[in-house]
Amino acid sequence: AWRVGPALALEAALSGEVLLGRPRLGYAVDGGFVLREDGASVRPRLGVGMVIFP
Repeated sequence: AWRVGPALALEAALSGEVLLGRPRLGYAVDGGFVLREDGASVRPRLGVGMVIFP
């Protein structure tokens, strides 16, 4: 966390989500599924929040 003022701070969190199977990305054409590519098995996440102290 980084303090911006006496009652305010910014907080960042980095994490990853591991999937058990790779998602199949594609689209539907005339009722059939057309595969575009396989997705990644790890999805990164970055969260930024503001914390207000009383």
